[in-house]
Amino acid sequence: MKIFVHVRDKVILVQCGPGTQSIRWLGVARFDSSSGIDLGVPRGLKRDSGEVLDLNGIIKDILQEDEHVWVILSEDEDK
Repeated sequence: MKIFVHVRDKVILVQCGPGTQSIRWLGVARFDSSSGIDLGVPRGLKRDSGEVLDLNGIIKDILQEDEHVWVILSEDEDK
């Protein structure tokens, strides 16, 4: 299973295997290892519709293959 995780202006393809990890696990993708830049502290994840996802939910039970999710960063909460 793969999920596209959007962090600011980056899109990171995350291979999730069978998808048995928690939604919170997708927040690990916030680190850009290619440039060594920390992209911020994740506060949550949301769908394209704006629906905030349950961080304790299981990926395969909540998301579909190839779905796009957006990381909510601490600075996003101030907007």
